[in-house]
Amino acid sequence: MLLFSKRNEYRIPDYIRLDLSIKLEGNLFKKKVIHSFWTIDLYNALGRKNAYSVYYSAQNGKVHGNKMSIFGVPLLTLSWNYKFGNYLNY
Repeated sequence: MLLFSKRNEYRIPDYIRLDLSIKLEGNLFKKKVIHSFWTIDLYNALGRKNAYSVYYSAQNGKVHGNKMSIFGVPLLTLSWNYKFGNYLNY
């Protein structure tokens, strides 16, 4: 038997996730038209399979709760960004 709650009353289980990021920039004192920088990100550094959502299914007259996770492995991204002008204001 399923017991339904009021809207948004129940939540997914608590979880732990560690995201890391580093931004590598050049010299901000130089007068350049375009200033660029690299960003390196590591999402889910612990590699945990955290629940994104919980759904229920009925099989043979029994209700089973299932957890869905999106990323179970660390995800590394690298991006190169740029901006126009010198943003160091003194």
